[in-house]
Amino acid sequence: MVYVRLYVNKGCQNCERTMEFLKEKKISFEAIEIGFDPILLSGIRASSTNGAGLPYPVIVSFITQDVRVGYDESQLQQIVDAVRSSISSNFVS
Repeated sequence: MVYVRLYVNKGCQNCERTMEFLKEKKISFEAIEIGFDPILLSGIRASSTNGAGLPYPVIVSFITQDVRVGYDESQLQQIVDAVRSSISSNFVS
């Protein structure tokens, strides 16, 4: 099961760091390369704080139902903790 979706850009160091962090924590994710898709780009641009930049990666958590932008290890750890909590609660009888 995929718990996190990442919207990434080729050559983005923060995207690579985010993917490595999730791999190390063994959290299932999918990465979608935005490239030059005008629809995806407009959505990402709209999520930027100033409306002009293209912040990467964009992180969508299916567990916490929120969207995070950029590499922030403490925010990523919150997502990891939420995923692990959700998984463990599904196995409690």
